Amino acid sequence: MRKTRKKRSRTRVELERGLLMPALSLVLLIIVSIIKGEVRMQQWLVSVLSILPIVAAAVPVVRKIFTKKLLSAETLVTLACIGTAAMGNFGESYTVMLIFALTGCFGIYADGKAHARTPGLCMLRPEFVRVEQNGRENLVDPERIRPGTVMTVEKDELIPLDGIIVDGSGTIDAARVKHFAIFEMRASRRPA
Repeated sequence: MRKTRKKRSRTRVELERGLLMPALSLVLLIIVSIIKGEVRMQQWLVSVLSILPIVAAAVPVVRKIFTKKLLSAETLVTLACIGTAAMGNFGESYTVMLIFALTGCFGIYADGKAHARTPGLCMLRPEFVRVEQNGRENLVDPERIRPGTVMTVEKDELIPLDGIIVDGSGTIDAARVKHFAIFEMRASRRPA
């Protein structure tokens, strides 16, 4: 249980770090917008002030460029935002960079949820497999099953291994694995 808590807290720290620069860039954007509206300035100073929120939003994205391959989504978005800002469309450049930085935060959040859920999936492994041998039903360790062995799965039992339905049909509740209930009809496959 402690390992799960450590991963969650690490995910939370990563998420907070990921949100810090976009939040700072939003504050900068508001301040720059107020200054531009209240104070009369030269055009070059307006351009420099307009670039500040873009740079703040770009920090987490640009940081990823140096840890990943040179040609990545981060590189392409950064180049697109530089081109857009060079054409004087600072608002569009900022919006794209902010949205891309926030998608990184959603990725961190999703990774944290997946890591927290993984130990629960390990508990789904059944202890035994029902195998018919010599007319009798035996309980066998799943690791001892060989390909081609015919297993029996009763109602409300976990399916122990991958296989092909030889006889019968039923529904499978995949809610524990897929996080939402899916009932799939399965029927036997008979060779033609």
